[in-house]
Amino acid sequence: MSTHVSRAALTTPLQDPTSPAIPESNEDSVSAQKDQVTPRDNDIAAPPRAGPSAFEISTTRRLNGSTLQLSEFEYPPPESPPVQSEQDLLFEADYVAPENKQAKTELTRAIFRLLGLQRGGYDFKTLYAEVATLRSPQLGHATYIKSVEGRESSGKYRGLFTTDQVKASDLLVYEKAFSYSYSDYSTRTKYTLREKTIRKLTDNLNLIPIFSFLYHGSYEPDLEVDGKPFVNSHLVDYVITLNSFGGSLTSLDSHVSDPNISERCFDCKKVDTARIERTLALLENTHAKLAIEVPRTGMWDPYLALTRMYAVLGSSQNAIWSTFKTLEMLGFSIRGAAFPARKGESRVIVVEKWGLVVDYEVECWMMLWTAYAVVGDGERAEMVRKLAVVSYRIVVGEDVTFEGVYGTKGGGGLCGAGKVVE
Repeated sequence: MSTHVSRAALTTPLQDPTSPAIPESNEDSVSAQKDQVTPRDNDIAAPPRAGPSAFEISTTRRLNGSTLQLSEFEYPPPESPPVQSEQDLLFEADYVAPENKQAKTELTRAIFRLLGLQRGGYDFKTLYAEVATLRSPQLGHATYIKSVEGRESSGKYRGLFTTDQVKASDLLVYEKAFSYSYSDYSTRTKYTLREKTIRKLTDNLNLIPIFSFLYHGSYEPDLEVDGKPFVNSHLVDYVITLNSFGGSLTSLDSHVSDPNISERCFDCKKVDTARIERTLALLENTHAKLAIEVPRTGMWDPYLALTRMYAVLGSSQNAIWSTFKTLEMLGFSIRGAAFPARKGESRVIVVEKWGLVVDYEVECWMMLWTAYAVVGDGERAEMVRKLAVVSYRIVVGEDVTFEGVYGTKGGGGLCGAGKVVE
């Protein structure tokens, strides 16, 4: 039970009731007696318990002449069990400090941090709400790493490799940035990031070896002067240049309200789609290997553009075909998706192999969702919608915001999504 979590780390091993008594020491005193606890001077006696308990234990620690009781319980587990659920956490906090709201809040926060560390159990809705109130938006949550490790890759420097079987959209890494710079009109992001990185290394010299492990090209840094570690500013510059990345606030609202882009898809009606298909087929023949073996990174974008044209022109069947061609160019292997369904083929859509992940992959699945729904194939429309959620989880890192962006409420934001008709 989770009520043992905070206690097991503070107790000494139980003594067999049939073995000789444990002698008293200056540090700890343990008294074990069948069915009853016998308190000594300065001990806090535990109240008797009802029921056929085998024995109880009172563990004390002497500090400056006083005695602090650490725990009282029956049959403690040999090791701290993992946190089970939110309800268990709240019960634990209420049990330890029923009247102290601050203690209850802090204990619950600490155990939720352990929950994230053990199982990656993060509440992303809460994270979004928290980060919306912070400038700069820095959160303090536990790191989570599962089934991956960094190691040398032949001819490719270092890489990230899986150590166990994983499935699409599994959470593998949840980690904070080493340093962070929030940009506004009065700050310069690059220099602020450099200053914060140098300051963090100066305050934590033990992080210098870890920081130097990051990719920094062919530069060979000096990490010590006169036998003492120091912060190499040139190393910091190389690491920031080769490893930093950023994400800006969305400008979607600004662009959607622009009247100059509201009706630009009429040009698609003049395009010779048959000629485009022939040209793309010829380009495919120039590749020596199949797309499932080597993704054709220069081909998926033209096929996606063709899909959008078919969506505007109202040809949902062609939109289905070109969307799957887009995914095929990315290295996907999918069966059961043809429309109309081939004779003897299952109508269950199965992704046999996931291909290269790009941001527009989610849009592909949502175009399929719309097209299948328009042609009356609701069963497969729901299948591809679930695959869209999986892809969104891979691209974004969570799926709690999917409904508002690509779901039934946000589907109209897709290019031509509301115009796919048969």
